[in-house]
Amino acid sequence: QDAAGGEAVTLRASRRTIESVRSTERLMEVLDEADAMEKGEGGALPVDAHRNPVARVIAYVCTLNASNIYEVLLALPFSHALRLLTHICRFLEAVSSLPGEGGRSDETKVLSAAATLETPCQAALITAYVHHHELAATPSARALVMQLRGLMRGLLQEEKDRVGLSIAGFGHLQRVMRRSSGGFAAPAPAPAQTAGKKRKKG
Repeated sequence: QDAAGGEAVTLRASRRTIESVRSTERLMEVLDEADAMEKGEGGALPVDAHRNPVARVIAYVCTLNASNIYEVLLALPFSHALRLLTHICRFLEAVSSLPGEGGRSDETKVLSAAATLETPCQAALITAYVHHHELAATPSARALVMQLRGLMRGLLQEEKDRVGLSIAGFGHLQRVMRRSSGGFAAPAPAPAQTAGKKRKKG
């Protein structure tokens, strides 16, 4: 039974590994398709190839989750990892240009709607961690990582400030409601219920 149990565990791990490898291969295909779209080589692309190349990459990255994102990015070759970081950097640049601007280009709107910040930032951090030796040895990659760092720091700080402001506002609302007559106090019992309780006591 122990051997059978061990075999079952091994098979489950193998299936998970195969799924991660397939996800890595699909991510590589998406990156290749995005490059082909930018070069105008759209002959063999899927039917939705009209989408923005950066949006395509970010949309696929956001299909990854906490259980597989590290394994998927761990198997990504450095050349594709560098392209992934480039697309994430372009996405963050587009998002960072949104606040405070009256007119927004269609491309920027598409990119801003492609995903939230959490998964792309997580993917960038994991990719930089996995390939830190290669990135450190490549001057252009070092510049890219520094640019990513600055963009992520600014955007995440804005999100942190926004969340902090919301929490502070909610706390103020709670204090106001507690001070008001219609705060969180329990409602008084109905007259009929009160009278019934008095009769029972008598």
